[in-house]
Amino acid sequence: MNSPSGESASPDDALKTVTFVDWSSTSSSGPTDGPEPRIEIGSYEQRYQIEKFVGAGGMGEVYRGRDRLLARDIALKYILPEHSADPTACARFWREALHSGGLGHPAIPPVHDVGLDSSGRPFYVMRLIRGTSLRGILDRTGEERWRVPRLLAVFVQVCGAVQFAHDAGTLHLDIKPENIMIGDHSDVYLVDWGLAESSDEVRHPAVLRGTPAYMSPEQVTGDAPVSSATDIFALGALLYEIVMGRRAFVGQDTDRVLDRVVAVEFERGAAWERAAPELRKAIELALDRRPDRRTGQAGDLAAAVQEFLDGRAAERRNRREARVLVETVRERDLTRDRLRRDIERERSALRSETPPSWATPAAKESHWERLERIEEWQ
Repeated sequence: MNSPSGESASPDDALKTVTFVDWSSTSSSGPTDGPEPRIEIGSYEQRYQIEKFVGAGGMGEVYRGRDRLLARDIALKYILPEHSADPTACARFWREALHSGGLGHPAIPPVHDVGLDSSGRPFYVMRLIRGTSLRGILDRTGEERWRVPRLLAVFVQVCGAVQFAHDAGTLHLDIKPENIMIGDHSDVYLVDWGLAESSDEVRHPAVLRGTPAYMSPEQVTGDAPVSSATDIFALGALLYEIVMGRRAFVGQDTDRVLDRVVAVEFERGAAWERAAPELRKAIELALDRRPDRRTGQAGDLAAAVQEFLDGRAAERRNRREARVLVETVRERDLTRDRLRRDIERERSALRSETPPSWATPAAKESHWERLERIEEWQ
């Protein structure tokens, strides 16, 4: 791996680090039915090649890279140089890797490796996500903007990842559109676990950490410990933004935004009243100022939204079935009208063809039988 400040190792050097060892010569506990190859990797500098800077945050910077050994594209996250000598920052960086790496969920990018580069900077290797952030999607306008049901389906998947993390004892504590990635194949990921905490390490926030518009009141004031309810509040703010098309908590500056978070002061105007009652209820339950009064679990919030989506789907299905039924009845009515007209023409023709008095009994009988059958069809 060529570090951001180091030299790139050549592919030939990387290949020299791959050796094949006979298992029978390494351990008596290994396979005994013949030698099998074992790959021994070399240094991180040789294995990983950095290709492009992706972006930076408060603690780390991300690069797109290449795993030469497994021949796959990857993402590498380094701690920022100014934090690399800070034991507290390094410990938090390693916890981030441990939190995200220990959660085996489809919507949480796996961590493949951790290490130190040649300069001693910590880094970890994770799946490279090709796509865009939910923020980028929410900021679209016109025909490019996703419709609400599609965004709600993404929200349900995010809730699933949060519920999985909570069940595993991990709080994300920085849920926001920027930390939700949508892959090129519509796969959804909850990323950036830099502020994550273990739920068994309950604490009152001593330092203001997070993104103001998505923080909970207890994160701002410190008057209650962070908990799973803290993530629920952020999900409520996210759901509001999806449904209403704007952030729940806005202000001219950060202090004003935080004031509105603490007061749970969000817009409830005419557009809010036009929103689906089921979604308004879900948002209000998630955005309760008191943590113990919020929606119990992320899974409960997902279920409420999914129930709304299923109801909308059922409504659309019922409408389609109703249209088919109306068309069927219409066709039947048209067919009945055509038959009536045909019968009336046949009756008129038969009446005008009444057999004369001198006709044979057989001819008269045939005529009246036909007329009786037509009368029965009415």
